[in-house]
Amino acid sequence: MDKTIFKNRLHEIANGDTNVKIAERIFIDPKRITYWCNDKYTEQPGIDDLIKLSKVYGCSIDYLVGVDSEPQHETVQSISRELDMLENRKDFLERKLDTIFLSFIANLPADQLHVMAEEAQQMMQ
Repeated sequence: MDKTIFKNRLHEIANGDTNVKIAERIFIDPKRITYWCNDKYTEQPGIDDLIKLSKVYGCSIDYLVGVDSEPQHETVQSISRELDMLENRKDFLERKLDTIFLSFIANLPADQLHVMAEEAQQMMQ
């Protein structure tokens, strides 16, 4: 593994996190990050640490170690885009539901609204 590539990619995906912050996020001693990134040490990250880094920072292990040139596999990128679309759709539907509900409530007679409020209080007890 080329330590320069690893060091550059680790700090790229870490979005400005320091070695200490990276270590905290994967529950290791910060010195280990220094050992992994510095050519004067022979220590390299183990598979467990690479898996943790991959999960925490959302990139592939292959990217971290220099095998791939893209931080995420196409599948991960595709799923991420789909999740974003679903979140947007969910937000839209929640706003639409709120509008429909408020419109429904506004058109109820006062006595019916009072009955619904009492039933809601009973359900909460």
